[in-house]
Amino acid sequence: MTEQAGVRTSVFNDVRALVRTHYVSPEIAAQRVADLGATATAKILRELPPKTKAARSGDFGDVLATEVAEQTLGFTVPVRRRRWKDGRNMALRGDDVVGVRVDSSGTLAALLKGESKS
Repeated sequence: MTEQAGVRTSVFNDVRALVRTHYVSPEIAAQRVADLGATATAKILRELPPKTKAARSGDFGDVLATEVAEQTLGFTVPVRRRRWKDGRNMALRGDDVVGVRVDSSGTLAALLKGESKS
């Protein structure tokens, strides 16, 4: 994939919102806001994304791979791996993307294992 010239500003907010969902589910974020209030929740959410450039790049590559698998290839990726990291700057072990596609009878039709590089 290659970034299209002049498109970044038009998609920035959508991409930022999408990336957040890979770190914490919208349901959990909403519950934290309700339980803790906006200030405490904001502090928790700021601590999730990685701080180093290499870790941010790796995470973003994984997020993009997951989104391509779902939005372009038609797979369901049931596990958002960014939610299960050991530490904010640590790489996850294992496959970056695992997707499934089931047929109308609920039988597994295809399995996707993917590795992203950024």
